[in-house]
Amino acid sequence: MDDGLYVDSVWYPCKIKKKMENELWEILVPASNNKDLKFSYEHHKEWDAFVKKVTGGVTIMKTAKGQWLSPTGKLYIDRMIPCRIVCNEEQISEIIDFTIDHYTQEAVLAYRISTNVILRHGKSRPKAPEPPLSRIVKEGTIGTCPWCGSTEIRWMGFGKILGCIQPECKRYYKISEEIQKLKS
Repeated sequence: MDDGLYVDSVWYPCKIKKKMENELWEILVPASNNKDLKFSYEHHKEWDAFVKKVTGGVTIMKTAKGQWLSPTGKLYIDRMIPCRIVCNEEQISEIIDFTIDHYTQEAVLAYRISTNVILRHGKSRPKAPEPPLSRIVKEGTIGTCPWCGSTEIRWMGFGKILGCIQPECKRYYKISEEIQKLKS
């Protein structure tokens, strides 16, 4: 179907510019030509160099076997090299075209593996958040402290709040101090 959009149930053909985000793609590169002659190592290295120039890198997987029917009905049994590339759709299209020409192929298959791609470099990694000075308990409680959000609050008979047990809270209450007052 051509690019376009529906407005009030009417189709308007137009080119929709897609946001070009990186995705993980896999492309099947032929290991040999249609006469079952293996491509040279240097020939593959030229393809690798092109892909690295366009996208910055490639992951080359182990060789696989495949079969496919051409539009003329001829059965091809090929060894191929699955290669994974982080790129956008425009770049994979450029790589497909180059692959068809470089390896003199009738067709080349590429498919999107994932749209969720995270590429993180060690030096640009976000720092882990600093742990709090002491842990504020948020579960298994009697009430919620309105000042720090802790759910551990000390209660005295008849529902009177003595204070929060979290040392960082301005309503901090130490039971040991209260017990010493009662002893004296």
